[in-house]
Amino acid sequence: VLIGSISELAVGRMVDSLTRLWNYDRFMEDMGKCLRKEDGFLMILGIDNFKNINVKNGRTFGNHVLKVITDTLENQAENTMTLYLLDGDRFAVNIPGNIRETVLEFYDRVKNELSKYCTISAGVVEYRTGYEADGGKLYQYAENALDRAKKDGKNKLVFFSSEDYQNSLNRIRLQDEMKASVQNDCKGFYLCYQPQVDSQVFTLYGAEALLRYESPSRGMVGPGEFIPILEQSGMICRVGEWVLKTAAAQCQEWRKKIPDFHISVNISYVQLRQENISDVVLDILKQTGLPGEALTLEITESIQLQDYTYFNKIFYQWKRCGIKIAIDDFGTGYSSLNTLGKLNIDELKLDRSFLVEIKDTRNQNARLIMEEIVQLSKKLSIFSVIEGVET
Repeated sequence: VLIGSISELAVGRMVDSLTRLWNYDRFMEDMGKCLRKEDGFLMILGIDNFKNINVKNGRTFGNHVLKVITDTLENQAENTMTLYLLDGDRFAVNIPGNIRETVLEFYDRVKNELSKYCTISAGVVEYRTGYEADGGKLYQYAENALDRAKKDGKNKLVFFSSEDYQNSLNRIRLQDEMKASVQNDCKGFYLCYQPQVDSQVFTLYGAEALLRYESPSRGMVGPGEFIPILEQSGMICRVGEWVLKTAAAQCQEWRKKIPDFHISVNISYVQLRQENISDVVLDILKQTGLPGEALTLEITESIQLQDYTYFNKIFYQWKRCGIKIAIDDFGTGYSSLNTLGKLNIDELKLDRSFLVEIKDTRNQNARLIMEEIVQLSKKLSIFSVIEGVET
């Protein structure tokens, strides 16, 4: 009796109380054994938007959905498959064998059965006898595939890709390196300056400050890779302040030689959402002594600038001090010509892709579009900047 009671307690600690499925501890124990003796697939299933389901319908309904999924998995699973509830809304299915069709058919059956309640995404990793990774690493691989499935639109199954996993690791490492750089006074970040020439008299009008980053482990990293990480992590706010201070100080130096020199600096949508962003910019101008008339702040057009009242209120504070506002990369993102009439801006920068299209293919349509946008800008008293002119 005593031995039986102890066994029940041990098993009880490995069973989820709501669904009665094996939990994470049992999963780790089982996978360690599987990797030593058989081939198979590990599938991690995640409920799409489960948080929204709980918020909308309450946790009681959310628990009901978990039970429905449990019943569905048990009904559709073959005898050789083992089911687990790992945490929250993530289920695991260990599928012995090496036939991919078995995995796909099982997922399709489950997805169809659950369509009345929710959608469900899945990540799958294949393993072989003697696999070097342990159960934790295998879970990590399957979870990475699940994350890709959710990012790619949800309600789908994605098989693990070592290339995608390596890219994810590189992204995490890069984020860690940049965090250390930011904490060390933005060491590793530096600015390059792209000249701007007045097309009427061909004199130097000013320059645009371009942020660059040199990783301690990888060397030069392109802005297309590190800027999204800065924005998504929120580090762009501190880096953006450093960029503005550095560019403003450099502009002051150049104005000793060219008194009317201008500097253009990019400002992120994330920065614009800072509560005190108006004061942050004006304080930096005071610290560096740069007059507002010498500064243009560029907002990328690839973000959704639909909250016109909010943005115009910020722009008004800056424009009172002489700062100009530009829309960058026009023609590549969410904005339309309608934006020009609703946002209080001074400059419009046409994306370089227009010029490349005209130069490389003599595309008449691209030329006409560019000409019309420039003409419209003139009528609206908006200054035009054409990016990518090199000769």
